[in-house]
Amino acid sequence: MGYKPIGSSISIDGKTVGTTPSVIGDVLVGKHSITISKEGYAPFNTSVDIAEGETTQLAGSLQVSQCNVNIPSRTGTSSGTINGHEYVDLGLPSGLK
Repeated sequence: MGYKPIGSSISIDGKTVGTTPSVIGDVLVGKHSITISKEGYAPFNTSVDIAEGETTQLAGSLQVSQCNVNIPSRTGTSSGTINGHEYVDLGLPSGLK
């Protein structure tokens, strides 16, 4: 399986069988549920029908998960406390604080 990012977990029928990239042998003939996953990425789920004597190849890229980041508003302030850290305006020309 050639899924990116490298090191993504491969599960067949709910059982982890390795990481990408990988060639997985000894899979029984029939229909199987495949999940490719890695922390920080949306998992990819599909099913494949394995036929006797044939090779099935999966390749692609996982999509980065969207996360909600709460950034505190600093409008109109030159100093204050955010998340327990005190910030002071140093008056730098770049506006860094």
